[in-house]
Amino acid sequence: MDVIAWMEKESMHVISGVRPGRLIFKPNGPLVDEYEQSWDLAGDAGVLNLTVKNNKIFYDEYPDALARLYSSLTSHGGNYLVASAKPGFEFIGEGSPTHVGGASHGGFINKIR
Repeated sequence: MDVIAWMEKESMHVISGVRPGRLIFKPNGPLVDEYEQSWDLAGDAGVLNLTVKNNKIFYDEYPDALARLYSSLTSHGGNYLVASAKPGFEFIGEGSPTHVGGASHGGFINKIR
C-alpha cells in the first residue's frame, strides 16, 4: 500500500507503506497550498511528499493531496479507511477485474515523472 488515511474527529490521519511517519491535518489552518486552500498540519509532511516553506504547502507526487483525501473522508457519513496501491500495483478481489499492464482506473498519484 502507498497511502492509508482515516478520520478521527475533525482531523485526517495519514500513514504510508512507503514512507515513515504520520501526518495529521485538517482544513482552515495557517498554511496555504498551491490552490489557495488553507490547512493545519501536524507531524511528518513527508508522508505525502509535501514541502512546507514560509507557511506555503507545495505538492510533488500527489497533486492536491490534502483536498483529495479530505473530500474522500468527508463525502459520506460513517467511518472509512482510504487506501491507495503503490504505483504499478492494484487492489483486486474475488470477482473484480484485473488490469495487467495498465488500463486500471485513475489513482492517487497522477503526476508523471
